[in-house]
Amino acid sequence: MAHSLIHWAFASLVMATVVSGCVSPRSFQEGPDLIPLKPPGLSGPDSLCNLSGDSESPKLGVTVQNIGEGESAACMTTIEFFPGGSVQLQTPALPGGESVDLMPVAIPLECFDPDCDFRITVNWRHEVNESGGKGNNVADGRCLRY
Repeated sequence: MAHSLIHWAFASLVMATVVSGCVSPRSFQEGPDLIPLKPPGLSGPDSLCNLSGDSESPKLGVTVQNIGEGESAACMTTIEFFPGGSVQLQTPALPGGESVDLMPVAIPLECFDPDCDFRITVNWRHEVNESGGKGNNVADGRCLRY
């Protein structure tokens, strides 16, 4: 009797939710969701190219944003240069909605062949339990030879 009462209550709750249209696409307690941030209004692979330094020692700047509602723990961000290897950067804990500019890293000169392709992966080691999809942690970019 109690078992059927529980099923009835659950079915009534589901039907009330479906009929009223109160289905929320977000979970009850949304957590952090980290992404590599492109500057506003820019698109394409070269929009992630945030160069500093001179042509003899170019550096790449990376911005990480927490687009979730919960605070993230500290984690690692990796930048892979094709060719040229990879660099890991410590990413600090971020409150929801906040962003941080990471320390610019030297771009290996061999990466410019003629342009430099790279991939940014935030939360590379999956240290932060994110509420969003894992696919939004990775962004591919390109810096044109200057």
